[in-house]
Amino acid sequence: MIATLRKTYNKAFTEEKYTAFLTDLTRLHALKPGFRISETPVFIPDDFRDKLLKASDDIVEVIMRSDFKAMTEGSMTAENRVPNEDEHPEFLVFDFGICADKDGSLTPKLIELQGFPSLYFFQNDLSLMYKKHFDISKNLTPYFGGLDTEGYVAVMKEMIVGDAKPENVVLLEVEPEKQNTKIDFYYCKRD
Repeated sequence: MIATLRKTYNKAFTEEKYTAFLTDLTRLHALKPGFRISETPVFIPDDFRDKLLKASDDIVEVIMRSDFKAMTEGSMTAENRVPNEDEHPEFLVFDFGICADKDGSLTPKLIELQGFPSLYFFQNDLSLMYKKHFDISKNLTPYFGGLDTEGYVAVMKEMIVGDAKPENVVLLEVEPEKQNTKIDFYYCKRD
């Protein structure tokens, strides 16, 4: 989306680099991701990043309302309810579509929202692999709020492990081996 970065990246891209990138990514845990990995990261300009953050903040504001459960009561069937669930999730994953407005400006549109830290560790290593295999400026970052790789992993450990011993913490998924995102369990265990 940043034209100059896209042009530079595309010019330097080769199938050999991409194959090496995928091989290295698979080698981390001897596990191939169950989904397609893009040939390129998305280079988002600051103004669009700010739109994504604003859209996310607006959604979180609704979810954090004290009457949110009452508002959404009729949207869940009995068999989809989670016993003893918390009032609010610790993690949220937003999937946004990028839509062009009539004037050509870009706007994020929510596609899906989930309350599980899906692919949080995998995406961290994915960004490191892009930088390792492709000529991406060290000034570019996938993190928000001034975090770097170490700070990101530290925040994740604090949220997931807290004061507990890591060997006593379980991230639970129903039939994880059947999930396309199962690779994140392996990455999380390592970090």
